[in-house]
Parts: sequence; C-alpha cells; structure tokens
Amino acid sequence: MLGEDVIVDVGASNVAAFMSEMRRFKSAVGEFDLVLVPAVPADKQQRDTIATIDWLHDLGIDHGKVRVIFNQYASDALDPLPVVFAQVFGYAASDGRGKAVFEPHAVIDRNEAYELAKEAGRTVRELAEGRADWKAARLQAKQAGDMEALERAMAGQMTHDLAVTAQQNLAHVHAMLFPSGTASMGEARMTATSAQHAALRILLEDVDPLVQRAEEAAQLLAKVREELNADLETLGRLVQQSVDAQPVILEVGRKLTASAARIETATQGSALPLPVHSAAAKGSAVRRPASLWSACAISAAITAALVTGMVWFGMRDVMEQARVGRALMSAWPSLDAATRTKVHEFLGRS
Repeated sequence: MLGEDVIVDVGASNVAAFMSEMRRFKSAVGEFDLVLVPAVPADKQQRDTIATIDWLHDLGIDHGKVRVIFNQYASDALDPLPVVFAQVFGYAASDGRGKAVFEPHAVIDRNEAYELAKEAGRTVRELAEGRADWKAARLQAKQAGDMEALERAMAGQMTHDLAVTAQQNLAHVHAMLFPSGTASMGEARMTATSAQHAALRILLEDVDPLVQRAEEAAQLLAKVREELNADLETLGRLVQQSVDAQPVILEVGRKLTASAARIETATQGSALPLPVHSAAAKGSAVRRPASLWSACAISAAITAALVTGMVWFGMRDVMEQARVGRALMSAWPSLDAATRTKVHEFLGRS
C-alpha cells in the first residue's frame, strides 16, 4: 500500500471481483483493521448481509473486526429494530455468534438528506454546515412577492434541517465505531488515531443486482440442460427404433420375395396346356387361370401396401434423426465435456 491510512469502498460493480481476489491473496486478510457490513431492512439484502459475514469468517477475519451497521432504519415507524431486522437478529443469536459484532447497535436512520445531497452534488456535511440565512431569504421573498424565491427558500431550509439531523446521526454512529476519535460535526476529517483504527474500511452493500443476475443465469442454464437431456433421450429412442426396424424390414423382404416366387410359379403353371376330358373339365380349366390372376392381383396390392408402410416408417425415423442431428450439431460447440460424453454414450449404445 502507498499509505498506512486507507479507506476502501467496495461497491456492487466490483464486489464479485473483490471477493475472488481476496481468495487468491490470503495475506491481505491481515491488513484489515475494521470491516463495516451494512444491513438494510429488505429481506433479500438481509440474506446478503448474512452471506457476507459468513464469507468474511471463512477468510479468517477476526469477528472483532467485523462490525454490522443497521442502515435505512425508519426511526419514526412503530416496529422496533429487532422486528425490522429480524433475519439479522436471528442470525446474530445463532449461527452468527462469534462471527461479527452486532452490539451496541449502530443505527443509521432513513433520511431524505442523502438523496438531496446526491442530487445537489454535495455531501451531507456541506448541506448541514451551510451558512445561508433561509429565514431572511423567506422574508425578502414575501416582501417582493416572488413565489418562486419563497419556494426555494423554504426547500433550502428543509434540506438544511434534514442534513443537520442526518449529520448528527452519523456523528453518533461514528463515535460508537471509533471511540478514540472525535465525532464533532465541525471537524472536517478524522483524527490520526481513528484513521489508524479504520485503515481499511470495506463497505459491502447493494449486492442484490449481482446476486439476482447470477440466479437468473443459473436458472437459464438448468432449463437448457433439461431441454438438451430431453433431446438426447429422443435421439436415443429414434436410433434404437431404426436399429430394431432393420430385422423386421429384412424379414418382410424375405417374405415378399418368397410370395413373388410362389406367384411366379403359379402363373407359369397356369400357362401349361391342360388335357380336355370333358366339357365340365374344360370349363373348370378356363376358370382356374382367372382365379389365379385374381389371387395375384390381391397379393400384389397387399405387397404394395406393406412396402409403402415400411418405406414411410423408415423415412419418418430418418427425418426425425436428421432433425435431431442438425440440432445437436448446432449446439455442439456450446456443450460442456460431461454433456458431450453423454452424447457419445447414446451413440455408442446405438
């Protein structure tokens, strides 16, 4: 480090990278003098606070250096602090025991002054210590009948009052966290002693967007894997059906060949000259070839129907296999090693 007194603010945009690097550089853990972990009332953010404390504990940071700040508490609400932060309080009384400092409760009240300071591009301290005489400005606006100036003066006075309240609240929390320093509103910076105690101050807050995006990506990946497994099962069934159909097709072909041979033999036999013994016998000989030709026609029709059915069945499987094969080839570059191995196993069994 370039200096001995350092305050580090880790925001939502780089908290994931920060956590990853902290796992790589183990010696950085010993540089921590104090870690401030804010908690806000929303349920999801309370779970994030708990997860952050567990992560810091796994890194080996002493629990005395991890301090929980109860932020955005509505002090004018009827619900007490343990109700608003029920998850964090329950964690502190169970799994969180010995992982962080929760008491005495460091509470930062909800106050519009923080948003007003952000919009004005100034700090809460600057708004609170502003020396504008808003009372005189209101009186002058009234005498001049300038309603816009009167509204500006009233808004300025309200902003100043809110900033003073917020600054007093922050000063109280500061004195609780750094008892050896001074919490005076008029002091522009911390004393050297308090700065040494806060050599590295980490603010881990507003991580909900990152966590939410990670959860959405995991859900999408799970859905894609389910669809891929279903396609693989379909491919396996189609391949197996095509394999099972081959002996049937061959057997039908043999039967058709035998039927054709018998028809040919019968046809050839019906063409031989027949002895004529009587008129009745002659009439019978005339009717016999006609019966044989009818049988041939029926057999040919059945044969054509069977061949048509088998060809349609085979072509349907081939088309289904081709469709699944094209889809599999398109998705192949994005498949992981485990999924590719599963595909090979399906094809190997076929």
